[in-house]
Amino acid sequence: MWNKSSITWFKKFFFFLFIIIWLLILWFDTIKFENLRGYHNIKVNSDYTVGFLFFLGSEVMFFFSIFWAFFHFSFGSGLDLGYMWPPIGIDPISYLNLPLFNTVLLITSGLFITWSHNGLKKGNYLNTLYGLYGTIFFGILFLICQICEYYISNFNINDSIFGSIFFFGTGFHGMHVFLGTLGLIYNLKKLKNSELSSLSHYSYLFVIWYWHFVDIIWILLFLLFYILGG
Repeated sequence: MWNKSSITWFKKFFFFLFIIIWLLILWFDTIKFENLRGYHNIKVNSDYTVGFLFFLGSEVMFFFSIFWAFFHFSFGSGLDLGYMWPPIGIDPISYLNLPLFNTVLLITSGLFITWSHNGLKKGNYLNTLYGLYGTIFFGILFLICQICEYYISNFNINDSIFGSIFFFGTGFHGMHVFLGTLGLIYNLKKLKNSELSSLSHYSYLFVIWYWHFVDIIWILLFLLFYILGG
């Protein structure tokens, strides 16, 4: 179902994604080095928190623009779309199949990461570890199911504005899940190296916030793209 232009676009996308991941790894290593040397005081941690909240705010605006585009074209479909949404010729994916299963996966992962966080705050290493393992497992399983969904879809990113918005929104969400999973794996390594404690775990806290944000965005995507959009 994928044509040559779609494959070229995804090749470029994954190339730049690799660059971003590489820069993030270098940045995290620098922060870890500074923290181990005792350079992170209350002021520095506070600045990191404010900076991360601004980052989440920019992410909210990014996905808001995607939802705005979806509403704009769905409520104002013209002659070029056959006055229908989805447009004529588009057979949308049923929300009762993989999308519903993926929703359950992400909600479950949110419960696991909350369990892990509570365990860390109470100093319970096993609960923290098992909750983190579970979150990573469900995150990877979500990505696998998302790839399977793309594979069986009978439309692609070039099929009208519906296909463009659908794959742009769900694709970037999948990228966020992928980056969040990498953040979880990074903190899993820190946990095993005894670098996380109940009093000092800002890196893990930021990933937890990020993961809950990803969960909320997916629920909105599920409601709009799959249920209302279908």
